[in-house]
Amino acid sequence: MSFFQRELLPFLDQNYRTDVSNRTLMGHSFGGYFVLYALTEALRTDTCYFTQYVAASPSLYYDNEHLRRAFTAASKATPHVKEQDLYLTMGGQELDGKNAESAATKAAFDAFVGVLSANPSLSIKLLTTIYPGYSHMETAIPSFTKSLKRLYQQP
Repeated sequence: MSFFQRELLPFLDQNYRTDVSNRTLMGHSFGGYFVLYALTEALRTDTCYFTQYVAASPSLYYDNEHLRRAFTAASKATPHVKEQDLYLTMGGQELDGKNAESAATKAAFDAFVGVLSANPSLSIKLLTTIYPGYSHMETAIPSFTKSLKRLYQQP
C-alpha cells in the first residue's frame, strides 16, 4: 500500500493525465484481498486514494477472516463521510458447498457481506455478483468488464 501511495500514484499523476478524484482499484483472488485491504486502510486512516474498489473472488478466508474483523473494527470507529463503491464477486462453484473448501468460502463470504451490509457507518455502497457455474479462476474478466461498464455507464 505504501508503494501505491508514495511511488506509483504520484508517478502516474505526474506523467499521465489522471483524475485523482475518480480512481478504481481492481484485483482477483489475493489481488482482491489487497483491494479490500486498501479499502480498510482508507477507512482506518480516512484517506481515499481510490473511490471504486473491485474485488473478484477475494480470498476472504485468509488469515482467519482477518478482513471481516478489520471491517467490523472500522465500523465501530468514527463514521466515514465519503462513500466508497465496492463491487464484490464470486464464482458459483466457489460457494456451492460441495466440498469443505467451498463451504468455508461461502461462510466467509456470507459473514463478510453481512458485516458490510449491517454497518452503514462504513459508507460503503456494496454491489455483489455471483457468477453461476463459474470457478475461482473464471471470475476476473467478467468482474472487471462489468464493473468498468457500470462505472462508465455502458450497457
